[in-house]
Amino acid sequence: MAIFRLDNELDLLERVAMKDEEAFNKIYNFYCDRVYAFSRRILQNDFLAEEVVQDVFTKFWQYDQLAEIEDLYLWIRALARNQSLKILRRQAVEVRAGVELAKTWVEHGDLLNDQVSYRETKRLLDKSVNNLSDQQRKVYFLCHVEGLSYEEAAKKLGVSKNTLKTHLKAALKHIRKDLLAGDRLTAILCIMGLLR
Repeated sequence: MAIFRLDNELDLLERVAMKDEEAFNKIYNFYCDRVYAFSRRILQNDFLAEEVVQDVFTKFWQYDQLAEIEDLYLWIRALARNQSLKILRRQAVEVRAGVELAKTWVEHGDLLNDQVSYRETKRLLDKSVNNLSDQQRKVYFLCHVEGLSYEEAAKKLGVSKNTLKTHLKAALKHIRKDLLAGDRLTAILCIMGLLR
């Protein structure tokens, strides 16, 4: 592949070092399409390739050691490659950040839905428990909220273990019936004993 260079590059570099815009424009016009094509091959994106062209020639204009450049074509090409790779790295970081953000949104969305479902389920359960008779409510509270054994709860209430079981069975039947009338998922969770 033939590499085309300007005949008077060293002279133009000296003039650009002195901020000669005419010299800069000659170099820009000669190399901008080459920088664009090179960057476009790496980035596969027209807009980003144009961004590289702007970055390369902005850095070239601002570079204060232009006299030290031995091969302008290789210097500009290296700068274009580095800028293109920098953009690719930035895109990779943005994609990873986007994926993590999406995961977080999904997780928080699920958490919010879970919290809403739990609150609604708890509200329905509390309503059903409040509709129990006094004795059934006491038995349910001692066994399912405080976690007492049947023997401990029966002793605390001054009733037999069998009487306690009868009251608890009636209380749970009433709660299941209330919950089944409202929300099947809530009823299933309650029946499985996941909500207390």
